[in-house]
Amino acid sequence: MAGVASKADSFLCALASPFLLAPAIGYFLVQSTWRKVHEIGLAESHKGSIPVISVGNIAIGGTGKTPFVIYLVEQLLNKGLNPCVISRGYKGMYTEDMVVLEDGISQAPKLNAIYVGDEPYLMASALAGKSPVIVGKDRLRCVEFASANLMCDIAVLDDGFQHLRLKRDVDIVLLSGHEDYMFPLGVLREPISALNKADFVILNENEELCSGKIRDLLSSSKPYKFRSVPACLSGDENRKVRAPDYLKDHETLLVSAIANPQRFRRMAENLEWKITNHLVYRDHYVYSSADLTRVVRESKGSYIVFTEKDWVKLPREFQQRDEVYFLKIRIEFRESELFMNQLLELLNINGSQS
Repeated sequence: MAGVASKADSFLCALASPFLLAPAIGYFLVQSTWRKVHEIGLAESHKGSIPVISVGNIAIGGTGKTPFVIYLVEQLLNKGLNPCVISRGYKGMYTEDMVVLEDGISQAPKLNAIYVGDEPYLMASALAGKSPVIVGKDRLRCVEFASANLMCDIAVLDDGFQHLRLKRDVDIVLLSGHEDYMFPLGVLREPISALNKADFVILNENEELCSGKIRDLLSSSKPYKFRSVPACLSGDENRKVRAPDYLKDHETLLVSAIANPQRFRRMAENLEWKITNHLVYRDHYVYSSADLTRVVRESKGSYIVFTEKDWVKLPREFQQRDEVYFLKIRIEFRESELFMNQLLELLNINGSQS
């Protein structure tokens, strides 16, 4: 049945392609022109008072930016630096020009995930008490605030590869391997050629198949590679943290609202959970009480596991249910030390600052 569905999807894509080609070309021209006008100085880019590292992509979601930003900030902290995270807070409801979600001292984010956006909230939770996380549309202003008021000496810009108003000292671009054609014909928001502007191209190895374009890229270069791996199963703070294989052979309902739900499912399958169903919602979706009632009904008494990005948006009373968990993931990066040495060299930072 899966094979039949796949063939049907391919047939429908082939029929739609001629109608999507024109908007894809238009999108390509807009994006290419926007980058070019900054390169030749027709639109101004501003230099921050501290070094800026951008972690971004050229595709629409699903490359592992959030866990990678957390990993990178922790590595910078280990090198004796005082980094901050700057995020736009996509889909957040905040109306202020800027929100200090985590000041680097507090032990928990100051606002909820629905207000500031799920991804910055998740980063603030992971980095609570260690590194500031600031949300705002004017990211240059956020950088200057962090430098002047929070004693930060380096900024990590979340999803910043297309944010050309702020100059970056280092551009890191993450690839999923699925990058193919310009949106809406494919998933690209910039052409593959934009990778020439990146200082580091890093491939997420969690994907089993690569597009032809990425295979060609890999054959001519050797980008860094990382994996997102299960770290633990967790829930409300009154419950013990469990090993990822705690649910092996147990009936489990998966629920996710992320850009790449297939990756979440594959992780669960590799852990040998007995998956009864996978409820998939659009990326950044906020669950209503009716949605959660449906989740409980669909579970039929089995365990329920969300992604961590979904967990932070759930109401407290739902998080306290005994059968509800989230899967926490971590970054596995075999060439971490080599990467960090090259990164610090680009930033002209030698060794630990402590």
